[in-house]
Amino acid sequence: MAEMLRVLVGGLNGARLCFSYACDDKTFTLDTQVIAQELGDSTWLADPQVLTWLGGYVREGLEKVRNVS
Repeated sequence: MAEMLRVLVGGLNGARLCFSYACDDKTFTLDTQVIAQELGDSTWLADPQVLTWLGGYVREGLEKVRNVS
């Protein structure tokens, strides 16, 4: 799923993507508008280094939601 989201974000061309994944009482949310604001420009979302980071960020977020303590 992380790879699919990474590819989708890379092709957004400035469009916004909001993705939420929930399991039990935990939720992971990815909002490209928030990331673009942190980067200062939505065009950075297509940068290979940003996409590599994004893949890891999504994987980590999903793992945290799926892991039940």
